[in-house]
Amino acid sequence: MKSKFTYIFLIAVIFTSFSFAGGTDRNPYSSSKTTALNGLYFAGADGIIKSISNPAGLIYLNENGFELSIIDRLTQSKFKNQSNGLYNSFRDDEFIFNAGIILSLSENFKTALSYQRVLNYNVSWPYANYFVQDSLAAFLVFDFFNQLNIDAITASFAYRFGNISIGISPALYNVKSKIAFPQTNPLWINNTGTAAYQFNYDLDAWSYGFNLGAIAEISSDLKVGISVRSSFTADLDGDARSRLFTVTDAANEITSLESKFEMPWIFGFGAVYSSSSNMNFNFDIQYSMWNSTQQNMSFIFGDQIWQSKLNQKDVLSGVNGSNFNLSYNNTFDFGFGFEFISQSNISYRAGYRFSQTPNSEESYNLLFPAVDQHVLSLGAGLGEGNLRFEAAILYAFGTNKKVMNAEIPSLQGEYGYNMIMPMVTMKYLFL
Repeated sequence: MKSKFTYIFLIAVIFTSFSFAGGTDRNPYSSSKTTALNGLYFAGADGIIKSISNPAGLIYLNENGFELSIIDRLTQSKFKNQSNGLYNSFRDDEFIFNAGIILSLSENFKTALSYQRVLNYNVSWPYANYFVQDSLAAFLVFDFFNQLNIDAITASFAYRFGNISIGISPALYNVKSKIAFPQTNPLWINNTGTAAYQFNYDLDAWSYGFNLGAIAEISSDLKVGISVRSSFTADLDGDARSRLFTVTDAANEITSLESKFEMPWIFGFGAVYSSSSNMNFNFDIQYSMWNSTQQNMSFIFGDQIWQSKLNQKDVLSGVNGSNFNLSYNNTFDFGFGFEFISQSNISYRAGYRFSQTPNSEESYNLLFPAVDQHVLSLGAGLGEGNLRFEAAILYAFGTNKKVMNAEIPSLQGEYGYNMIMPMVTMKYLFL
């Protein structure tokens, strides 16, 4: 048994040696088993960090325990403009970790406390431009990124009566948004300042919501589960920085900034069928109501000069600095997976998920480049005594999206995406 445990451990070490992360998908990745079985797994039992997908799954844990997941992602967004060629985003290095602890108060009542990343929307582009105007010329390099991270702290409770389990998990969310983009300077032709300037927004907020779930044991071979994640609104505040209006209008280089971000209601349904004692199949579907959230992300600046100047899309970046057009659509995710448990107690897993983007043609730009994705996943798990160790690796590739009706020519073209994501999960059970 020890040699098999070491073997899976070495596989996980190899997985996590790829030190990259980021991505434009909006799905939380809680633990290796769920990730390997399509990332949704609403009717399945998978450790402590189930509060976001379905807290009712906690009822199937009979021991007290601690769980830790470590995630790393190698991702790249692509944009092929009809006139300016191909852009590839950076592959930034960022680790994500989720952790939780469960207390089994009785056979029919469990409680847990967890921390996890529920949204990790990070894209960063290398961006430089050569400006020529009459006798003037300038080569400038800019930051161009959108980093939106949402972390959740949840207290979860699950109760079973008969063949039905229910769960609830109130959630406290921390939302952090960092955005950078360039804007052109129309006064450059009059020898005022440089051709373009960097803009940086830094905002954060706290918010709250809840997650509900239920699992029904239809028979000894079939379980079905439902999940509801509430919407929430985060009232962001922070600051904005740029030298553009200091040069052109003698305004402040730093000003206060307010905005808001909304997450939608999300509904999930899943089923797990056991064809034998060592073979399980799962099917899952998720519906996210993005169309009912904000269709524009507006910014309110403390300096009125900023507010009056940033009121239209920039001809260079295609970004309207005071109003991001989201125009989101509702989305479906669906997937399936299977798990085989060998006689040596090693679990082998695989899954597939199709994930729609909420982006409409009006919302595409380099800050919001997300496309539909096909997601393939593999994983394995092994328990030895009080310790369980699991690993998974996920590969996603986007369905290329052609956007040809954008108002700014620089935004017209084909958007794409790919991702490789390894993760490991360690669970320790104690009395």
